[in-house]
Amino acid sequence: MWGSRTRYQCNNVNECKYAYSDHIYWHADPEGQFFCTGNDGTDGCGHKLIASGTINRVPVLLASVILLIAGLGYVGFNYYLYINPPPSNGYTFIEKTTHIEENSTVVSISVIRNPDSQPAKINYFTKDRTAVAGQDYIAEEGVLDFTLDVFEKTIKITILPDKLYSEGTEDFVIVLSNTLNKEQHIIFINEPQQNSEVITSAQTLVRNLSTVAMDVAAYKKRIEVISELLQEGVIQDRALFLEYQRTQEQNETNLRRSRERYMEIFRDLKSLPFAAVQIAFDQWLASLTRREYTQQHDATSLAEKQFQQFLSNNIMEMDLWSSELEKVIPDIDLLFEDESGHSI
Repeated sequence: MWGSRTRYQCNNVNECKYAYSDHIYWHADPEGQFFCTGNDGTDGCGHKLIASGTINRVPVLLASVILLIAGLGYVGFNYYLYINPPPSNGYTFIEKTTHIEENSTVVSISVIRNPDSQPAKINYFTKDRTAVAGQDYIAEEGVLDFTLDVFEKTIKITILPDKLYSEGTEDFVIVLSNTLNKEQHIIFINEPQQNSEVITSAQTLVRNLSTVAMDVAAYKKRIEVISELLQEGVIQDRALFLEYQRTQEQNETNLRRSRERYMEIFRDLKSLPFAAVQIAFDQWLASLTRREYTQQHDATSLAEKQFQQFLSNNIMEMDLWSSELEKVIPDIDLLFEDESGHSI
């Protein structure tokens, strides 16, 4: 049977060294005739072997199986702990929250270890909330190695301060992922006051520029229309002719003042961050589109293009800009009518 096994020994105790040493021969067939042949079949004495007893292999096999299972279980458990270590206790942040200004460059957050806790490697990562990685801060993840004598480590996070939108306070979190309670620290990014002021200034200037651009276009168009009427002799009435001349002079004065104001606004816009000015143009143009102010939208778009040209060459080309703006108002528009029905 597989659970027991017979052993044989040589009985030639006077002459055989294998008999002296109680050498055991194992054979599967206990009824066979077996002889002492030694290890290699040449150095035995050749005497017939006799059965010296049997051994029960079941306990040995069971013990081997149990040891094998225990060994595999031990290896498997340790491997599981290796890839899924238990959470570490006694690690936390010094504070639960941090408030910083958006114009800060780097924020340092301290993680501490309880003196009674065991050394460990603490994993951390950042996670978005209302703040967005890549726009408001640079995402981080890593490992803090707390060796035997280390009780405090620092996590450094880079804040991106170049945003100009007025979005108020935003926040994100740092998570200690393998601590007992998955400790978290919230970082609040407070928008600096200067960003709001810059945006407000840019918005005001762009709206004013939009109005002045329409004024330049309107006065330029009126001057052109009245000039044609005065030169062609369409107006026969002397008093009406003189009235148109006075109107023409007033239009020219208004155009001159509007041109000066236009250039003044360009200089003021140039002193602001370009990103803030671009935001203001985008917002105002979107507003004009929603309200279907087509001509003012076209004038503002043209003003934005002219401002970008001014930034590139630093040259005020007001004559050219005035002529471009004039085309925003079609010739068929009625600026006003005189008593005879002429479009002026």
